[in-house]
Amino acid sequence: GQAVHGLIQRYSESLRSNDEIWARSGAVLVLGKHYSLAAAWLAEWRERKNVKAWMLKPLLTALRAIDQDDKALEVCRAALRLGEEQE
Repeated sequence: GQAVHGLIQRYSESLRSNDEIWARSGAVLVLGKHYSLAAAWLAEWRERKNVKAWMLKPLLTALRAIDQDDKALEVCRAALRLGEEQE
């Protein structure tokens, strides 16, 4: 819970420096039910150079949990497009 939240905030610069670690950190926030923080953490997905479809699943979950279904739909569509590009 709070320990994860604190660690991610404390080491945010390092955790954001790698796309995969950034995405996994967002997933950890979702697992801890810190949905608003996870949505804010993962909101920069459009600016990430190496985003893969799987990286957007935690964002989708977080957005749905905080009743931002319109944004969740946008993320879902982007993940589908990314998945097609990787094939």
